[in-house]
Amino acid sequence: MGRPYTKPALTFDQQLAQLEGRGMRVGDRNLAISALGRISYYRLSAYWHPFKRPDKTFESGATFEEALKLYEFDRRLRLTVLDAIERVEILVRTRVTYTLGHGYGAFAHTKASSFDSTFRHSDWYSELSKEVARAKETFLEHYGATYDGFPDVPIWMASEVMSLGTLSKMFKGMRHPDQSAVTSSWKVHRIVAQSWLHTLSYVRNVCAHHARLWNRELAIKPVLPKHQPGWNTLHNGRVYFVLCILRRLVQSDPDGTGWAQKVVGLLTELNALPRWQQAMGIPTNWNTQVFWK
Repeated sequence: MGRPYTKPALTFDQQLAQLEGRGMRVGDRNLAISALGRISYYRLSAYWHPFKRPDKTFESGATFEEALKLYEFDRRLRLTVLDAIERVEILVRTRVTYTLGHGYGAFAHTKASSFDSTFRHSDWYSELSKEVARAKETFLEHYGATYDGFPDVPIWMASEVMSLGTLSKMFKGMRHPDQSAVTSSWKVHRIVAQSWLHTLSYVRNVCAHHARLWNRELAIKPVLPKHQPGWNTLHNGRVYFVLCILRRLVQSDPDGTGWAQKVVGLLTELNALPRWQQAMGIPTNWNTQVFWK
């Protein structure tokens, strides 16, 4: 049986006093009050949590500025990850659309016969239809006013408005040769590609909600590719593994190298902070690994 929640709302000054009372050092009070006012105590608490002892007091030397620095690092990390996921997502949408459209027609996705026999097409398509009906896109409004059958729309329209999660499930349900055609440039087994898309869908949601990413234990762990250098030593439950996945998947992108350089810059910031490297699953020799050469 729980108990009633009785904690009152605190002013920004009271919030800061509470942190100081628990042992956190504050070097610049104006900076701290400003940060609490634009980010919120509760959101920032995820970044000073690593400095807390079991009794809720802070470790010796814990500072508000260090927690804020960690928050800003995580923010830049999320934006960098979202940048690569966008590239991967658009590529997959394009190739799924092309493969199904040319193989089975404009309405390929509406027919169970276009997919593997084990795919629960009716459940998946029911969810997609809701997404299409909810979407407020001019091209869908035009289609609905001009043609019969809405929300059954051509695959090249449906793929533009389906969520990444729906796209991931769709890819998993495709016939094996079609999956291979979609991901041929990735040079990974189709089972690995399925897993990676599932994980990226989850990570995208984390980033889109501005949630903590840097030290997160992944709820959906990606599969390690077999017989490929570098992967078997990595922790597939941490965000560094996701960075390595994205490096592989954007390798053929025109700015894939530029994206990798941004990641290298972020990771280099942690070279003198082994505790934070471990929290992200970053190996000590990360900068000599094949992913970043």
